[in-house]
Amino acid sequence: MERSHIVDARAEARWPVVALVVSTWQALLLPKRLFPLVVVSAPLLLAQWVFAHSVSAMLSAFVMLFGFMALGPASWRVLMPLDRVVGWVPVRLAAYGALAAAVVSVAGYGVPGVIELGTTFLTAAPSLGVVWGMWCVGGWGLGRDIELEASLTRARARAEALDRAREQAELMAIRTWLDPHFLFNTLNAIAEWTREDPVVAEAALVKLAATLRTVLGGLQRDRWSLAEELRLVDAVCALHHTRDPSRFTVERVGWGADDPFSVPPMLLLPLIENAMKHGIGRGHRGPVRIEVIADGASRRVVIESPGPWGGERAGGHGLLMVRRRLFLAFAEHARLIVGPSEDPGRTRSEVVMARSMEEQHG
Repeated sequence: MERSHIVDARAEARWPVVALVVSTWQALLLPKRLFPLVVVSAPLLLAQWVFAHSVSAMLSAFVMLFGFMALGPASWRVLMPLDRVVGWVPVRLAAYGALAAAVVSVAGYGVPGVIELGTTFLTAAPSLGVVWGMWCVGGWGLGRDIELEASLTRARARAEALDRAREQAELMAIRTWLDPHFLFNTLNAIAEWTREDPVVAEAALVKLAATLRTVLGGLQRDRWSLAEELRLVDAVCALHHTRDPSRFTVERVGWGADDPFSVPPMLLLPLIENAMKHGIGRGHRGPVRIEVIADGASRRVVIESPGPWGGERAGGHGLLMVRRRLFLAFAEHARLIVGPSEDPGRTRSEVVMARSMEEQHG
């Protein structure tokens, strides 16, 4: 991300209205909007000069023009944002119209009164009504155009960030599952089982192959269903369970065999790996409880595992990647909470996800 974009994001977070107004002014100065404004404004200014032949009369016209440039589109964006639902829409529209009337009144009555200017082309009552209508429509059109362009820019940036995050997730998944230490331990165990219990060895080998196949298949997709994600989680747990069945059991609560809720592939994988590596792998025994709580367009996945919560490790990337992928996939409609469980000596991870209004109706 470029430094200018970082600065803009910080300014928008601290002073959102100011940042919105400034960005609107910048957008109006682009040739694609400035040229149409000049084309519309030039005939009005020319008519004002032809009918008045007065520099004072032009001052009133310029106040109208610059008042519109400064407040018209910006006030529409502030009062009627496109990216979220706002309340009191009639009141907001009335405020927008009142602001337009105030600017037109100042330019049409206030300024001429101060400089003792008589009635001109633009300050006549019928003309002021037309100017007010043009002010309202022009501010609405330009404000909405700028807002749509900004929304498209944000969507493209988010898509690019999601692509980068997906690439990082792919590398993490490959590193996790193709890690020599993990594979060697698993394959050595399978080799021992081959002599002692060929049936168990064959089952473990099939599970390992199926798990790797699922992981590699998930790398090719942007999203899949929560049911598919849970099947991968189950396969991972089964693979770890095969190596030592006495270490833990898996409790599945609320799982839907065909839950269509869409999630990024391998989203829960780092949480399960943490439970196995830092809990089960360190000698803590007991049930691994995985609960899915469905509530309309939202899902909560709760994972409780043996072993006390020791805080996030310095340099660890698993939880950071989960949070990043949640934000890119669901924006502010998702979060990850990790900490100690209510049961002593256990760790709890909770993933909360909700589809946006667009996804629900799309």
